Amino acid sequence: MARKLTHYDPDDVQWWISWAYATRRWDSIESAKSILLTALKKLPLVALIPYNLACYECLLGELEAAISSAWYGVVVAWKLRSASSPGENHSY
Repeated sequence: MARKLTHYDPDDVQWWISWAYATRRWDSIESAKSILLTALKKLPLVALIPYNLACYECLLGELEAAISSAWYGVVVAWKLRSASSPGENHSY
């Protein structure tokens, strides 16, 4: 279901994360990681994607990649927060 929704509404990050999570549970962490890598290409300024990617990379024992992904997510979130107006809703 989430996979179909990524085709219908590819800009909604939640569909990508839900699809990756379901794939992780049903298939494999490697397949879930692949979904998040695709999502990151489409939505490079959404910090939730590299955060989830870092989690999967940790589970795979890819610690250097996980650190890199986590830092990327922090930088994206920081830049978005810095560029927004005070009181603006932040959905990373």
